[in-house]
Amino acid sequence: MDKHIGFPRSITGRPRKERRLVALYLLFASLTLAHAVYLTYGVYFAEVTGPHPGLTQQAYYALHNTIALSADHPLFHGTDHAPNQYRIGIPWLARTLARPLGLAKFYILYTVFDLACALAAGWLCYLALLRSDLFAALPEARRPLAVVALLAAFPWPLAWVVGWQRPETLPSALYLLATLAMLDRVRERKLWIPAIAAATAWQSSVRTDIPAVLGAAVLLLGLASGPASRRIFGSRKLCLGLGAVLAGTAVAAQLCLQKILFPHALYPPDTPVFELAANLAPRRLIPFAIALLPWAFIVALALRLRSRLQPLDWLPILAGSLYLPLWWTVGVVGEVRLFVPFLLAIVVLAAKLAVLLTDTPSS
Repeated sequence: MDKHIGFPRSITGRPRKERRLVALYLLFASLTLAHAVYLTYGVYFAEVTGPHPGLTQQAYYALHNTIALSADHPLFHGTDHAPNQYRIGIPWLARTLARPLGLAKFYILYTVFDLACALAAGWLCYLALLRSDLFAALPEARRPLAVVALLAAFPWPLAWVVGWQRPETLPSALYLLATLAMLDRVRERKLWIPAIAAATAWQSSVRTDIPAVLGAAVLLLGLASGPASRRIFGSRKLCLGLGAVLAGTAVAAQLCLQKILFPHALYPPDTPVFELAANLAPRRLIPFAIALLPWAFIVALALRLRSRLQPLDWLPILAGSLYLPLWWTVGVVGEVRLFVPFLLAIVVLAAKLAVLLTDTPSS
């Protein structure tokens, strides 16, 4: 089970028909998502820019937390509400690209970003499965089952993007999956460390909570489990150092955004900072329960079959578990899109567990 294969060897070793099937499936799933995202953005744009009796457009923006769908949005002038004003990366990128393209509606580019991020995230999940020791140890006849299980699990998190869609959701999920993949390769080549730091710096302009929680999970892994941190990263010291880089970059960026760049950004009148009491309402608890029950089921299965899993399998579970109290305190638990990156991060684990449930320890 300790055989370790790299991405190039693992992907080229799979049948061409399988690779094409996976690529087509992921493309169709991503296109379906992008179509739903585009239509919902169109309805939202018409609502936000439509007539508001007694209010100018800027007065309407001043009362509500809205998505930056056009160049006149307050976010681009540094006068938007918190926490929108701190999530500047994707809107600014869309505005930069929209100018030469002559696009007035930025949600067209948000849709393209979501399509690209969903497709890339799915392919990273596929590569992570092929790279895993469990997949390498499977007989060839059983490997297609793992791939099918992965494809079956992939659309589940995407269902929670539409409805509460935000332009930073799927880019954040892609960051999390890409960083997990790079963390898995650090013990082989230390050159991945600058790539992790660069990705985290960018992500800190998109959503700082994701790298902060991932960094805390890596730090906790290094403090609590020396053997696990050495198996993943090669040394406990490197594990703690990477955790500090991830969390420290995110915290520093958040402080810079909040205290230096946009110190006057306040929450809108209808949005409290702390949501713990409001999160007990049934209308918030129902979508939370629907989304989190499968996640909890996967975690329970992982605990049951823990002796057959790799240490890296626990990192997304640990990060998601650390995110839950943060989500309950300052987030709306009914907005499952906040947790989508962590749902996508355990898709590979779900595929592994599906294989293990139909396997025997001796196989």
